[in-house]
Amino acid sequence: MFASQQELNILSICSLVQSTLGTKNSVKCIVDNNVSLFIRETSMLLAALNVQDPVGQFIISVCQSFHQQHGCGVKTLLYMIGMFVKVCRNLKNKGVPSDYIVTNLDVILDQCCKKADEMK
Repeated sequence: MFASQQELNILSICSLVQSTLGTKNSVKCIVDNNVSLFIRETSMLLAALNVQDPVGQFIISVCQSFHQQHGCGVKTLLYMIGMFVKVCRNLKNKGVPSDYIVTNLDVILDQCCKKADEMK
């Protein structure tokens, strides 16, 4: 499934927004090379990150595309990505085969997408 370092990279990106879930108008502060940046939108936060890991770059790209398409929900999307990674890791640690995990998470994700489409 995921290499351990990739899991950590994904979870690090996802954890950036967990403290802002459920709150409106929250502000995140990023300090890089003694430059402080205050950001209110998750999509702007992701754009400001300098991520080298290809999986991290992919997740940021997906979130930015999602934001362009829907205009909201990036925090929730990142939270769900983080939860999926944690579930996969826990199942893998319990000896569940990767093929089984991927197949069943695909089914769950498809069901979530169908429910989301029904709510439109």
